[in-house]
Amino acid sequence: MALKPVKRKGSPYYHAHGTINGERIRESTKADNLKEAQDVCYLIEKRIRENQEEGLTFSHAIVEYVEHTGNNQYLKKINEVLGKTPLADMDQETIDKAARKAYPSYKKGPKGKMRSYKNSTIKRQFYTPVAAVLHHVHDLGWIPYIRVKMPKTERPAPQWATKDWFARFNEHASAELRAITTFLAGTGCRISETLNLRPQDVDLMNRSAMVRVTKNGAPREVYLPDFVIRAIAPYLTGERVFDMYRTRHNVNDDLRRTCKAAGIDYLSTHKVGSHTFATSLAKYQGMDAKALTETGRWKDPKSTYHYTHFIKREQAEKADALEELVG
Repeated sequence: MALKPVKRKGSPYYHAHGTINGERIRESTKADNLKEAQDVCYLIEKRIRENQEEGLTFSHAIVEYVEHTGNNQYLKKINEVLGKTPLADMDQETIDKAARKAYPSYKKGPKGKMRSYKNSTIKRQFYTPVAAVLHHVHDLGWIPYIRVKMPKTERPAPQWATKDWFARFNEHASAELRAITTFLAGTGCRISETLNLRPQDVDLMNRSAMVRVTKNGAPREVYLPDFVIRAIAPYLTGERVFDMYRTRHNVNDDLRRTCKAAGIDYLSTHKVGSHTFATSLAKYQGMDAKALTETGRWKDPKSTYHYTHFIKREQAEKADALEELVG
């Protein structure tokens, strides 16, 4: 059955509808003209038939994705369970079955104890990379768009460093560890951004630093409060500002040892940085999700709503004081 252009309600574009060798196709032609849509339908059908004949598998897609992005995190295990699957057979059921195979409900852990995998772990290490690969090869025209449904997860309340935490922490922390944790908390930077910061990117006169290696790819300017400037000023002579630490693991190991010595909860660099920066601004300065986004640390208010939503709940708990009202 050849693909036919069909006009869908609410869309200005025609969509290619039909079935090719048992594969149901529903794909936008991105054309609002019938003749152009028919031509696109022909090209879509030609592409799909060629892919089916070539026998492209998910392994081919992984190779293409890694070559283009350089990102191969978590893909080895995914390739073991999905690599031989033809792209033409990829659907939600296939992905779900592979996820259960890669991450069974229970697996023996240290000392023979049984442990389970959280949905958040499976989502991060399996579903998200699979979706990224599929979306990449869709953009290349290999396959129709596949919407990957993610496992449901619940985000825990954010943990952050309080004034009391820092007071006890600083009594046991080295000068270098105090400097890097102060920078993290005062700027909200990620640990990777912090470790890549170079002295030439720091402008003390303008109280700013240029973070050139970011998660989102685009460099951004970071505001430096006075207490952050005082903390990092002695470390602006090396190749990197914090060249006393090679990796984030070194910093977290130092944090863990220091927290143990201080008798306080261990907080990772992400909690000392992003969580402390966002939650403290929301809690003490009344900043909402939009205001936090405007600091430049996040691109989308959806990423900051978690912190402000938690603070709103905390404020609502003050209703406990109304007990006297009702006797």
